[in-house]
Amino acid sequence: MACAQPACAQYAGKVAEGDSLMSRHDIFHAMQCYQQARQIKNGNEIQQRLADCYFRRNDFQRCTDLLENAAKANPDSLTQESMRSLFYCYSHLDRKPSQMRWGELLLRRYPMDSEVLAELASLYNRGDSPDLIKKALKMTTDYLAIDPTNIAVMRQQADAYFFSMDFTGAIPHYQRLLALNDTTFNNYYSLGMCYYQLKQYAPARQHLIHAAHINEFKDAGCLYRLGIVCLELDSLNESLNYLKQAEDRLTPDPHVMYIIMKNQGDAYYKDHQTPMAILYWKAALKYDRYSMATIFNLAQAYGELFKSTQRKDTEDQEKVYYRSFLTIAEQ
Repeated sequence: MACAQPACAQYAGKVAEGDSLMSRHDIFHAMQCYQQARQIKNGNEIQQRLADCYFRRNDFQRCTDLLENAAKANPDSLTQESMRSLFYCYSHLDRKPSQMRWGELLLRRYPMDSEVLAELASLYNRGDSPDLIKKALKMTTDYLAIDPTNIAVMRQQADAYFFSMDFTGAIPHYQRLLALNDTTFNNYYSLGMCYYQLKQYAPARQHLIHAAHINEFKDAGCLYRLGIVCLELDSLNESLNYLKQAEDRLTPDPHVMYIIMKNQGDAYYKDHQTPMAILYWKAALKYDRYSMATIFNLAQAYGELFKSTQRKDTEDQEKVYYRSFLTIAEQ
């Protein structure tokens, strides 16, 4: 949309003012300037500036709406930054197909954008598709032929070997990452799991122990696999120690489980499904055996069942829970 000369000058002034505010990270007032400029001339340039404001304010849906609209009008008009905004917006919105689409479009034009490439390869690696994992391996290998020490891309290349179950192929890539001081939990854990899958239990133990130390022995998956590896090495006390720690990590929080079971019972009771309510309230008592509210609810529920069925066992259960309630109340 063309504009008369005074309007164009006004438009340029508002854009420049907005750019100046953005340089000072005053996104709120910059956005106001861009919106005023858009009223004068609504083109792709100003839409992309506004979209950048929305992106930085975490208004991801508005950002994608603006940029998708701009792309429809002129697919080649989006800048690299705008394409990156779309890619990361769709990540935040958990819309993986759209995120993949924009990552692929961006890399066709800007193949050395290693940040987007690594993120896209990570999406492929975790897409539960052998074809996508192959794409991750190819794109990371091609990139690393030019830039062989990019750690973010190297991680995804190693993971692509791992997820394609080429454990022998994955090992030197994880080792290379460790040699570059990328000594993360994931790298040690994945390297240990490669050796585990290949039944090379001594190096598996070595690297899984490194991973466990980094994670302060909090990861149950690492601990129980470490326990299995130690069992294979006939280090029985060590195996039992790690397996017990894994069990402790996997045991649910009693307070949380009580709340979950008790509220499921409440929901079934409100839905007039009394037998199901009783089932869940009894499960709740396994996590808090002295909950007076739950015990009283059970007594009432069995009382209702007795009225509707006249079954003696329900009357007996009603009395049991009322007695239990009174006993706790007297303490």
